[in-house]
Amino acid sequence: MGPTLIGGTAKRVGVSDRCGLGRLLCGLRTIGPEREDETASSSLLTARLLQFRVIECCYEEILVRDSTMDFLDDLPKRDRAHDTAQAAESAFQAAIDAGKLFVLQQKDRNDYGTDAQIEARDEQGMTNLRVHVQLKGTEVGPNADQSVSVGDVSRRNLSYLLAQPDSIYVCLHLPSGRLMVRYAMDVYREYERHGPEWRQQETITVRFNQAFDQAFQRILHARVVSSGRTGRNRRIEWTVTPPEQIPALVRRAIPPVEVPTDPQEAIRVLVELYHAGQDNVISASFAGFAAVLGSVPGGLDLAYMSEINLGINKQPFDESRVRAGIEALQEAMGRGEMHPASLLYCQGNGWLALREHERAKQFYMEALNQMTEPPFTDIAAQCCKNLGSALEALGEQAAATDYFRRALQLNPDLAEAHFALALNLLENGKDLHGALTHLDAVTHRDSSARIVPALQAWRAEILFRLGDSASAFRELNNVLAFAKGFEWIWPSCARQVASFGRATADSTIKALTFWRSYLREHPDDLGAQGEHLLCLAALHADGKSTDTGFHDFKRMAETLIERGLPDAAYLWDHVGHWAQMAATGRTRNMRSAKPTNLSRLAMATASERP
Repeated sequence: MGPTLIGGTAKRVGVSDRCGLGRLLCGLRTIGPEREDETASSSLLTARLLQFRVIECCYEEILVRDSTMDFLDDLPKRDRAHDTAQAAESAFQAAIDAGKLFVLQQKDRNDYGTDAQIEARDEQGMTNLRVHVQLKGTEVGPNADQSVSVGDVSRRNLSYLLAQPDSIYVCLHLPSGRLMVRYAMDVYREYERHGPEWRQQETITVRFNQAFDQAFQRILHARVVSSGRTGRNRRIEWTVTPPEQIPALVRRAIPPVEVPTDPQEAIRVLVELYHAGQDNVISASFAGFAAVLGSVPGGLDLAYMSEINLGINKQPFDESRVRAGIEALQEAMGRGEMHPASLLYCQGNGWLALREHERAKQFYMEALNQMTEPPFTDIAAQCCKNLGSALEALGEQAAATDYFRRALQLNPDLAEAHFALALNLLENGKDLHGALTHLDAVTHRDSSARIVPALQAWRAEILFRLGDSASAFRELNNVLAFAKGFEWIWPSCARQVASFGRATADSTIKALTFWRSYLREHPDDLGAQGEHLLCLAALHADGKSTDTGFHDFKRMAETLIERGLPDAAYLWDHVGHWAQMAATGRTRNMRSAKPTNLSRLAMATASERP
């Protein structure tokens, strides 16, 4: 029975699984009782040897069967780059969440060079101003300066990122756990400085040396918001401007400045613009400079001073920036980087820009008390000139004139002092010939596009006052050549012609020509239409031909009176005299030494001065 049982067991084991083999092993312990006789021992040994042979065959069969299935264990491998990328994404998300300035808005499904976009927040509001981000990760050790380099970056990837402003590369350095960042534009600039050969490369290396921390995110956020809103406002202005006003918009448009991301580079750009007198350009890009230089001590001082210059020169300026500039200059006093006298002078300029003339006077006086050494001669001259302007505004005319003259004693070539003294003499009627001489001195020393038409306009007024209307009109014709670039020119010229243009028959002819040109640009100006009519009446009274008959003159007068032109009786008086002259053939002086209500209207509607 034993062998049969064992044979049956062996057969079952041959087709069983590992569990069956386990049962067989257990069966070995239950084979019949041991016998002490030799025959029984021999039989038992034979049975056990047979059982071991069966077990050996089962193992061989299982091993053969398992080896034939090994190919199923050849599974896809997870590249280490996936783990690196996942770690970079997680670190980037954590940094964005901690900064609270951006929201990770979307991950690009079709990655041609951008892995994600982050949107700038405005506290709880969302701006739709986004930054394109390319994420990298590396396990390579750092460079000697602790920067991290990532090679084999496609050059086309850089081109792709450059299509959007302020795009960035962000890299996680796994060995150190540092999350680092580099502006795409900085990568481009670095390669360009070494020549154009790199443009033929297939790949580039991006070197990271700046942490993607909250300080960087604050700067990035400020850059994105300032440039985004500036661009939006510019687009809107161009969109809503009527086509006929586009040329004027082109003339007054201020070019935007692409402020470098590196603070030292940004300071260099600011210095060059400041010394070139580009105050309006600096003002228009103030937010961009503030984004990069706001945390640099004294970094914005020149930007504040540009804003102050605009205020002093009576151009549009930001009052809050001027006040902030005065505080910044006070902080600079504590740093000891500039002489106190210079800083006091600059603060005085700030108060002058704000029209707080008494405070400006105090700062200028204190500054002058400290400008006793030769190196301060030029700035002392400027300080005297500005102090004179403050005194003039306070009604201290004699003192103002003295300080203007003192400024020219310190610096005979100071154009601003010549200009200020010329206007001082003109306003006080003291010395018109002297005023003209000082204006000529400015003309020879400062020929900027802004100052030339202003000088010519003031020269024209002095010449009118001196009775030289022919020269005055020549100056006005020169001024009008700049009219498309300066809104004040037509109104300023109209004011002068309304005041002095009908003094003589010859000047009236020139005035008539001026009003015709003026009305082509301003056809609905009621005061100008009245002046045009008075010129016709004066020339007719002098017996000069005007190509205008009585009925045309009367019709024009009635139209203006119906439209509300003041002093209707005075205008009807001219109509009556015209009719009387037509009946008698006699001429009559129709000029008035004093401004009429019509002239006052013309001057009121054209009150701009250069």
